[in-house]
Amino acid sequence: QEDCDRLLRCYKARQFLRIGGRDLCGLAALEEVTAELSALAAASLQIAIEYYTHRLQQEYGQPVTEDGGVAEFTVLGMGKFGGHELNFSSDIDLIYCYSTMCGQTSGGSRGEQIELRRYFVKLSEMISRALHQPTADGFVFRVDTRLRPDGNSGDLAISLNAAETYYESWGQSWERAAMIKARPVAGSMKLGEELLARLEPFIYRRFLDFGMIEDIMLMKKKIDASLNRTGEGELNLKLGRGGIREIEFFIQALQLVNGGKNRLLRERNSLKALRLLGEQDLISEEEVLSLQQAYRFLRTVEHRIQIVQERQTHSLPTRAAEMLALARRSGFSDIDSFSRMLKVHREEVCR
Repeated sequence: QEDCDRLLRCYKARQFLRIGGRDLCGLAALEEVTAELSALAAASLQIAIEYYTHRLQQEYGQPVTEDGGVAEFTVLGMGKFGGHELNFSSDIDLIYCYSTMCGQTSGGSRGEQIELRRYFVKLSEMISRALHQPTADGFVFRVDTRLRPDGNSGDLAISLNAAETYYESWGQSWERAAMIKARPVAGSMKLGEELLARLEPFIYRRFLDFGMIEDIMLMKKKIDASLNRTGEGELNLKLGRGGIREIEFFIQALQLVNGGKNRLLRERNSLKALRLLGEQDLISEEEVLSLQQAYRFLRTVEHRIQIVQERQTHSLPTRAAEMLALARRSGFSDIDSFSRMLKVHREEVCR
């Protein structure tokens, strides 16, 4: 176990150095940087799945279904991970899912058979710990599983049928929005695609759903109120005024309202989704360009903040020396020119 965890962390450090170096030297576009970070997370997950599956099966044997087949396991990447848009210090939002609860393990050194639910929850715990637990070599990626059905109150892994029942019966508007970006990232890709196919009627309604827009506006108001209480409204590039989240909410609202009838709009990546919205005449070409430019700028600055010691923050520094360093990392010679450009893009988002 220690060898696997150490090798994962060393591999991640080497890749971060390569990706970060290309980013800071202007040798890679934003889309390439975020795609490579997302691919690194997916590869790390797959390695952890294969290693800990082997270990778990040595102890408990194979997970066998009632009809004699082998139960499958998949991982959905959510949020920026699902959209190939990871930051340098992003959490990876995951949902663990397995094919069926009907069956148990067979074989193994323990001589103990356990039900499939227990087996896959154990496997999910081992994978999460392998990636996010700090060691002398650091960590691989912070893992966030709160987007799963029932959040922290639910099992860490859920069966295919249980997931379908949950979303059909109790799924909320924010979960519909979150599922727009969901994609299989590791484990059985086929099982992951089957899960998303079953959830399609939940995510994309056939009729126009303007109530969804009201729900998204309510979510945004709650975020604004929280930022106002902490005084972060102008500092937070993600959640603040004219920030990244406003662009994402705008895209998701149009996708959810129109995506039920127009499958072309079912795109996980924000920049690609903006282009598609323009091609389908839902927004103007001017809006496409201004929002894409704002998104690229804000996400690039976010990278420049987070690349220093993997800071998990989206806020601008308050000290002048740190602000100047950020401006220079972002390609500006001074704070004033950086701040003016930031203001221009934020105003475009708010417009």
